[in-house]
Amino acid sequence: MAQGIIGKLKAGQVYVDMNSAAPISMTQIDKMPREEGVLFCDVSLLGNVPKTEHRTKMMLSGDGAEQFYNFIKEFNATATLLETPAGSASAIKMFKSVFSKGFPQLLLECLIPAAEYGVMDIVFDSFKHTFDNRTIEEFADETVYRTLIHAERRRAEMSDVADTVEAMGFGAEISRAVSKRLERLAVCGYAERIGESTPTLAEVVEMVRKDEHK
Repeated sequence: MAQGIIGKLKAGQVYVDMNSAAPISMTQIDKMPREEGVLFCDVSLLGNVPKTEHRTKMMLSGDGAEQFYNFIKEFNATATLLETPAGSASAIKMFKSVFSKGFPQLLLECLIPAAEYGVMDIVFDSFKHTFDNRTIEEFADETVYRTLIHAERRRAEMSDVADTVEAMGFGAEISRAVSKRLERLAVCGYAERIGESTPTLAEVVEMVRKDEHK
């Protein structure tokens, strides 16, 4: 659709794309030939549009983001102007989905086999207060670096979990994926590299990002 439109626009006009798409798709649109002065705004919608309508939270990126932001703010829209290239807004929505869509699947994989043993309520009670006295950011700061230090032991534990769940006849895709992720972390020798320090979440993410981005 973008290819058939953006090339026909005139200087001063902004092509706005609100579709749920991969960031690379937005980057490709941004690179499409167009008249000088034609701008592009990548918009990601974070919320229930039928419920919140024009006040649905929006992230805006690209060289046309500021112009579109100035337009929609007159309608009391809830928008965040990002000083980043096109693709960034869509990246926020996509990577947020790892959590928002992955977490319910994690719960299912945890609770279904527990229900088979008649202990679902007890298992749920064991973690339902995890965030009562701390934010998820504080939880991440306290725990994520430890998964690097103890990656090998936890890999073996999650492999056993997956074997058990599958032996019961249920899917263990997430447990298998966790075991595989831990295996990748284990070979990097983080226990020795981190030592007695307590790196922040941002430091951990940067460390792993550099190791995996090859």
